Amino acid sequence: FFFQAEDGIRDFCLSRGLGDVYKRQPLKEYTFCKEVFQKSLAKNVLIDVQKMKYSTKAAVTVDWNHVNANFNEDCAAVAVTLKDVPILERITLDLDNTLVNDEVCIAIADMLQFSIFATHASLYLKGTQVTDKGLSDLGKAFSSMTSLKNLQLRLSLNDSKISGRAVAETISFAIQKATTLGLDLQESETLSDFPFDLISTALQSTARLTELSLNLSWTKISDASLTTFSAALYFMTCLKICRVALKGNDGNISDKGCHRIPEALSGHRLLTEIDLSFGQCRRVTDLTLSKAATAVGSNIELTKLHLDFGDTAVSNKGLNLLSARLGRVSKLASLQLNFFSTWISDEGVLRLVHVLTYLRKLKLNLSKQDIIVQGCPNVSSLSLIHI
Repeated sequence: FFFQAEDGIRDFCLSRGLGDVYKRQPLKEYTFCKEVFQKSLAKNVLIDVQKMKYSTKAAVTVDWNHVNANFNEDCAAVAVTLKDVPILERITLDLDNTLVNDEVCIAIADMLQFSIFATHASLYLKGTQVTDKGLSDLGKAFSSMTSLKNLQLRLSLNDSKISGRAVAETISFAIQKATTLGLDLQESETLSDFPFDLISTALQSTARLTELSLNLSWTKISDASLTTFSAALYFMTCLKICRVALKGNDGNISDKGCHRIPEALSGHRLLTEIDLSFGQCRRVTDLTLSKAATAVGSNIELTKLHLDFGDTAVSNKGLNLLSARLGRVSKLASLQLNFFSTWISDEGVLRLVHVLTYLRKLKLNLSKQDIIVQGCPNVSSLSLIHI
């Protein structure tokens, strides 16, 4: 007679449950782009989403960035339909600069709570009609996603409908679950009142986060906020990758707050990637660069380093210390340094070149390097040739 074999009978390894069946299924990717979205085609998009019910494992990308139409009902209907997908592993919703409101956020939050297998979630809501209520529902949904590993958020605080406290509470919920967190608050002009103490408390209490990306470029963040954030960064001992962008904050921040970030990273030993951007912050000097050099020397497992000090007040003093620390990093594979329009001279550049030449002679995997020193009044064309 004939019978249907269950999972585990055909395999040598014993079955660990129904989850093994789903894990072996191929991942099917679905993308809904803004180019094909029109109001007249909204029903067709919904029909395509309904077909996903028969996919056992799916990754969905909805890119409706800058869609001017009022499609809240359609967007909510798509979110409701996604609840029926057996395994929705990756979710990307790009709704920047649209008319999305709280009703859509409630539908998305409800969908996320049903996505118990989702490991990656990306949500971009910059320039929308979302208020604190919708953002709060999303935060609660993040906390219920038991399988969540990677979360990417892009928000804006320029709209008075969203407060800094609501954003901070949402991020705090996300920190409890995710191992990889990306937060983009670029160009948020009201960031001066942002309650960093809430996020810092959540960061200090988590032992899951291994990768952190924070974009605070062109905001009005203060030195006091950076100091609060750095205090939490010091205690994140599980962190492997750290990216912090503070570009374009000239007049708001200085060495007083900026040097705290690399100083906190110098207490780590397991970082594999450091990406710090202080470009166009003219009150950043050699103090911050020297602390960054110390952080580089402390993390000997470093494979990728990106430092942006373009258009700052750094000089040879900080660059020489960085060059000395780079000589100790034996696993470096990618190096990007930006010293555009700074006070470094030929002496500092040639010393850096000497260190890089030494690293190449060791036959390391330094396959990518990008050194920018153009625009420096004390750097001659001869040094540029050596680079």
